[in-house]
Amino acid sequence: MYPAKEKNMVRIRNKAAVTEINITEEQLAQIEKIKSNCYISSNRRGAIKKLIGVSLCCMCDSIPSVQLNYRIRGGGGTLVEFYCDKCVKF
Repeated sequence: MYPAKEKNMVRIRNKAAVTEINITEEQLAQIEKIKSNCYISSNRRGAIKKLIGVSLCCMCDSIPSVQLNYRIRGGGGTLVEFYCDKCVKF
């Protein structure tokens, strides 16, 4: 990942495996309900993560649309990052 020319955007490196995240209309409606409910504001992020099964955008805490997987050299691990449409550039 390295900065794009536009401010507040990330350009994806060629070595990332890109997976599109599909979120249903039902899930989006539930997310809006969670965001608008003031009683669960302290657990809002965790509730949304549990509902859609992935973390929020790494940069702006919005609903992610893309999952990036980077293989880490040597250790055999994988770095996983999530971005929304506003914060990622291909």
